[in-house]
Amino acid sequence: FISRELKPGCQFSMASVGGLLVLAALVACALAFSTPQQIHTTIGVDEDHYVISWVTFECEGKLSVVQSGTNPDSLIHLNSDKPILFNNTCGVCRLMHNVQIFAARGTTVYYRVSSGGTYWSGIYTLVALNPDEPDFTMSLLGDMGINSPISSVPQLIADTYAHKHQMILHYGDIAYNIDDQCGGVGDLFMNAASTYASQIPVVFGVGNHETSANYTYIDYLMRFAGQKVMAGASGSANFRYLSFEVGPVHFSLVDTDSYIYEPVFPLCAPQYAWLERDLQSVNRTRTPWLILIGHRAMYCDLADDDPECLAEAATIRNGLNGNYGLEPLMLKYGVDMYFAGHTHHYQREWPVAHAAPVQQSYVEPRAPVHIQSGIGGVDGGEAFPPTRRPYTAFRDEQLNIGFSRLIFHNSSHLTFQQLYAVNGTVLDQVTIVQHNHGPFPSHKL
Repeated sequence: FISRELKPGCQFSMASVGGLLVLAALVACALAFSTPQQIHTTIGVDEDHYVISWVTFECEGKLSVVQSGTNPDSLIHLNSDKPILFNNTCGVCRLMHNVQIFAARGTTVYYRVSSGGTYWSGIYTLVALNPDEPDFTMSLLGDMGINSPISSVPQLIADTYAHKHQMILHYGDIAYNIDDQCGGVGDLFMNAASTYASQIPVVFGVGNHETSANYTYIDYLMRFAGQKVMAGASGSANFRYLSFEVGPVHFSLVDTDSYIYEPVFPLCAPQYAWLERDLQSVNRTRTPWLILIGHRAMYCDLADDDPECLAEAATIRNGLNGNYGLEPLMLKYGVDMYFAGHTHHYQREWPVAHAAPVQQSYVEPRAPVHIQSGIGGVDGGEAFPPTRRPYTAFRDEQLNIGFSRLIFHNSSHLTFQQLYAVNGTVLDQVTIVQHNHGPFPSHKL
């Protein structure tokens, strides 16, 4: 009687009735571990290149291979790269595959992936970005797990199939947590997210639930290693902070944990130096909109004794002991919006600087607009205090699970929406009008 576990998750048990039966079981097991899963795409070196990423449960390196083409019956392009072996603390082997391909803007590209070229995935469809079209649209969210009672995942899938957005940005707290259950929770989440992430590019920022053991962020760094290409193109040596441009908008992502956790403090100086170079490099004539993304908020409402919206938010704005503060840079270079999550609710601020509203209008803002949307899929929201702060324009007191959407109409008009996760309808909406992109007057205060 044979009962053997070849690798974690691959078991077979059978009567010893002949070598063919054993061989068949071994082949089936090898196929299971070599079968690609968790397929997702992200932006590559520019808007015409994409990195295709996937996972196989193998312990030996095999070449990562992608076949692609504009005809599903003729995948004539072959790209390959070396995979990364991720052997986590539980001893579970994962090969992390990342291969960059070319996809001209506005085209539909068909592709399939393989570890070693033996066992192939099915054929997937990637709709390449076409930011030159009017009303370029993308979805943004933070704090979305796989086990919460309500999640934005189904609506993101539906909106992807309906072509209601062209890309997605998830700014941290992914899966809750990607390293839980020996990474099994991360596997479950990424397989669910693959339904949309295999079709349109998704960028994953880092949050406090991605710290992993001893603040190494190892699971995040392994699972999203495909974003190294994007980071390198933006001059960043660490893809916990990076930037990319799509049509009329430049996005910069930073790791706000570097202001909160002492073991992460050393990241602050290089990240800040990179961010200033990055913001300074943006050609606002060609790329008028400038948006900063971080997991933690600079302005938010919680009970007065909660440090997340007081001392911690102030530290991110003003810096560690007055150094590396993000708000002075945002004002100096005219960052139009800042998106964050972390606290589990949704609120929208008036244009704000130095903890005070600059105006109660979104026409020609004289300071950044902060959006706090950390409720993409959590097990219960965080209630607001009774008193609304003067810079807060709107709070969703019902704590509805939801995500955000940006629609870039042209160089001067964009529409922001907060959507209900349950049906994709609009909870809140404003249009920002800005004809004078650049430094805000309040940066001199």
